[in-house]
Amino acid sequence: MTDFKQRLPGFTLVELLIVIAILGVLASLILANMSGARERARDAQRKSDLRQLQTALRMYFTDFGQNPESTSGYEIRHTDDTVYDWGEEFGIGGNTYMSKLPIDPLDESSSGVYSYNYVLDSTDTDRYCAWAILENESDGQIKTTQDRCDSICPDLPDSAFVVCSD
Repeated sequence: MTDFKQRLPGFTLVELLIVIAILGVLASLILANMSGARERARDAQRKSDLRQLQTALRMYFTDFGQNPESTSGYEIRHTDDTVYDWGEEFGIGGNTYMSKLPIDPLDESSSGVYSYNYVLDSTDTDRYCAWAILENESDGQIKTTQDRCDSICPDLPDSAFVVCSD
C-alpha cells in the first residue's frame, strides 16, 4: 500500500508568491532607473548637438561677418534667403558648417516640445541664442547657461539648455 501523505520536495505556493513579488519589485526599480538613464543620455545628446551648432555658427560668422538670420526660431536662414531646416545640411558655397543640423532625439519631426531653437538678436546681429528643452529639469547646467545668455534671450523656458554667441 502506498502512503499518500509522503511529501515530495519542492516549494509551497506561498514561497513561490513571495519570490515572484520580490522579483517584481526589483524589476520595477531597475526599469525606473533605466528610464532616467535614457533621459540623461538624450539630454547629453542635446547638449552636444548645441555645442556643435555653436561651432558651426562661429565658422559661419568668420566667413560672413554676421550670424545667419532666423524668422521663426525653428530655422536658420542665410542672407540670400536660403533656409536650412533642422535635419538638413548647413553649408554655403562649398563650405559645410554642419553635415546635418541636429534633430532632437525624441522629436524626429522637430515640431513638438523637444526641438532645437535658434534666434538672432533683433538689435545686434553679432549675437544669437540657441537652446533645447532638457528632460531632466534639475540639470545643473541649465541655470549656468541661462545666466550666461540671459541678456540675449531672457524669456527661456525653465528647462532650456542654452548656447549663445561669445
